[in-house]
Order: sequence, then C-alpha cells, then structure tokens
Amino acid sequence: MTIIPVTTWPLSIATGNKLITGPSIAECVEYGYRLLAPKPATPTGKQILNETIIQDPDDETRCKYEITYEDDPNYQMLVAVINIYKSFLINEWTTCLRSFGLIQPEQIVDWENTNTTANMMYIMQLRSLDAEVNKPTYSYFKNEFESFRINIERLGGDLGNLQ
Repeated sequence: MTIIPVTTWPLSIATGNKLITGPSIAECVEYGYRLLAPKPATPTGKQILNETIIQDPDDETRCKYEITYEDDPNYQMLVAVINIYKSFLINEWTTCLRSFGLIQPEQIVDWENTNTTANMMYIMQLRSLDAEVNKPTYSYFKNEFESFRINIERLGGDLGNLQ
C-alpha cells in the first residue's frame, strides 16, 4: 500500500465512488494516511545522499524519514578556510594592529573577540595611518578580509558568526 504522509488527519477521504467525512484514525490508516514525523536536522558537515518516507515500525499510524547522509565536501573546505582565517587574525592582523599602535601589545585579535564591524573600523584607521602613497597595508588587509568573506559565504558560512 502507498503511504500518504500528512501532518494532520484529513477531514474527508474520497475513495472511488464514496466520500468519508470525519474519518476515524483507523479509516485514515486503512486508506494509507500516516502522520509524518518532522524531518530531522541535517548533521553539521553532512549532506543528504538519499531520503525516503517509510512506515514507522513502532506505530502503524505514523511514518518517518529514512535518510542516508554523506560528508559535505563544502563543509570540509569551509573548515579549512575558517582555520586559515583564524591563523590570519592572530599572526597577521594582530601583528599589524600592534605595529600601528591600534591595540595594546598584549592584546590578541582572534575570531572570538572580534567582528566585522570592529575589523572595518581598524581598516579605516589603517587607511588614515598608512604612510605610503598607495596605502599598501590598508589595501592588503581590506582585500584579505573581502576574500575571506567571499570564500566563507560561498562555502555556506558566515564570517560574522563563526563557530
């Protein structure tokens, strides 16, 4: 018998030349209706390979999703880009901000204590402090942050909400 997944029981069932109004749960089940359990969230780092709706073996009135997952290749790349970004913040960004006197010598800028707004504020300060005519420090960091933002978003992440 074909399963007809529903979120609420039907108010009527049309069967050939007969219309059942206000069917009982037993009648709904007899004609293939099953309450569908909510679809589970896809685990982090996985993507759905195959999904089907099956009869719940524990309850004849219900059906559920049977889902096969596989590793999400974009997630692995996202993790790699985020790790590079974290290293960049500590090793390059912090060093630059210290050298221009924008942060204290003992302060470290990392992904937990910064955000896009703060970084853009520092970039604007670099723009005014950069002694070179073409502002190479400002341009370099502006382009780096833009590149990280684009790559992280392309892979499904959010630069402002890293985990």
